[in-house]
Amino acid sequence: MSDSFWSNIFKNSGKGVFVAREALKATPIFGKLKRSEIIAVERILHLRQYASGETIFSQGEPGIGMYVIVDGRVDILFEGSGQTIANLEEGDFFGEIALLTESPRTATARASENSKLMFFSQADLYNLINIKPKLGSVILMRLGKIIAKRLISSNDELQSLRNEQTYLKEDS
Repeated sequence: MSDSFWSNIFKNSGKGVFVAREALKATPIFGKLKRSEIIAVERILHLRQYASGETIFSQGEPGIGMYVIVDGRVDILFEGSGQTIANLEEGDFFGEIALLTESPRTATARASENSKLMFFSQADLYNLINIKPKLGSVILMRLGKIIAKRLISSNDELQSLRNEQTYLKEDS
């Protein structure tokens, strides 16, 4: 593969291992792993740097993995409206649904300042499950719990908006 965008993502440089380790420890999916498990995960991560304003992925593209912010800031936005739905910083992660499904990205991720990210692909997770099934299962369970919490929160927010809408209709 030439020196393209994709080759940069899939290249594991091996640099910044200790920075990556600290970022992993700060991430809920990986935070409570044993030191040996963290080391196993960091070996398969891909470090990538993005300049301020650079798009990490675009809404509608197929998802192939998740990102953990090692340094910098990332905005998550809806393309149609341009509305920013999240401002993420060091220790935050995004795109985690792509570890489970290759469905299209639901939003665009863009670096809002120079940023260093770790990329963890679905293929990396599947390989980890084959090589270290117990570790892969722990990661999948934590990922599932995080996605479930986010879904519950979204459902609560949606129900609140529906209640507010019903109240406003009745009041008019």
